[in-house]
Amino acid sequence: MKAGKRELKLADGQGLYLLVTPTGAKHWRWKYRVNGKEKKMAFGSFPEVGLAEARELHADARKLLRSGVDPMELRKSERVEAQRGIATSFEAVALKWHEHWSSHKNPDYAGDVMTRLTRDIFPVIGHLPVER
Repeated sequence: MKAGKRELKLADGQGLYLLVTPTGAKHWRWKYRVNGKEKKMAFGSFPEVGLAEARELHADARKLLRSGVDPMELRKSERVEAQRGIATSFEAVALKWHEHWSSHKNPDYAGDVMTRLTRDIFPVIGHLPVER
């Protein structure tokens, strides 16, 4: 498919389409409505996401919509939760602590503590949330 001067939408059905941009990029999109408001959801770029996978992602999103869940709102809330988890991980808190703590310590000693944290602690429990 050659890129034109305008975006081109190649429909697959039930709101799923392949958007071809003037630069030649191809993106899977789904156009749907929630409470009368039109929304669009992206499923990835072609060829990284093929037709079969795009249809599967589309079917999953349609199931969510039928059950009363806006798939884009769910995706946004999952991203927020993931970011919140990163911000409150042991590693994130320990790095903030080290920044504060090391300002009044010998630089060599502070470096040794950071090396031990990075080498021994973060690989094992760095990803765990502090709230546990």
